[in-house]
Amino acid sequence: MDVDVDVDVDGDKPESRSRSRSLSAETALFQTFHRLDCNPTSWSSNQCSTTVSSKLSTLSPSQPFQVPCGQCYTFDLPGNVTNFRNHGLDIVGKLVFPLNHQATIYTPFVIVQGELEINVDHEVISPDREATRFILTGAGSTDNGNGNANGDYDDILFTPSSDPNIDACTDFTNGQCNLGIKPFVVAGGKLS
Repeated sequence: MDVDVDVDVDGDKPESRSRSRSLSAETALFQTFHRLDCNPTSWSSNQCSTTVSSKLSTLSPSQPFQVPCGQCYTFDLPGNVTNFRNHGLDIVGKLVFPLNHQATIYTPFVIVQGELEINVDHEVISPDREATRFILTGAGSTDNGNGNANGDYDDILFTPSSDPNIDACTDFTNGQCNLGIKPFVVAGGKLS
């Protein structure tokens, strides 16, 4: 899989260098996440005929873009994709990127409860063979995604969508797991 995850430190441009991050003390309290019962154990290619571009009109200003459980979408937006900059991606069903699809996706978070499939046909990861890239922008409390005046970002709170994970965050306030800032999380799902 050919995926870069960059961090947008100041809202200007992403930094590709490595940065040290630590897990919060709350991370150890998460329950175990499992594959969602509402998704099939395997997907056929004809189940993925719905395109992300056809669903953008359903994007709510206050909610992440969600691939619903039991559904499969194909990511068809090329180039710099900023549609999700203030929303985030919540993949409950399956999201497929076509072979060597080139896109840079700006988003404050990615949560994979279902499946994220990125297809490439080369083994070497290099700038000239870059396919899909996620740039985690953060979600600021005062400026819709670029950090507030203090450079702080809002933590992402996550409520598992359905069985068998509905109780995975019950030890937290309002049954929500605090994922911190700019998370790329696999919560019972899988990357392929």
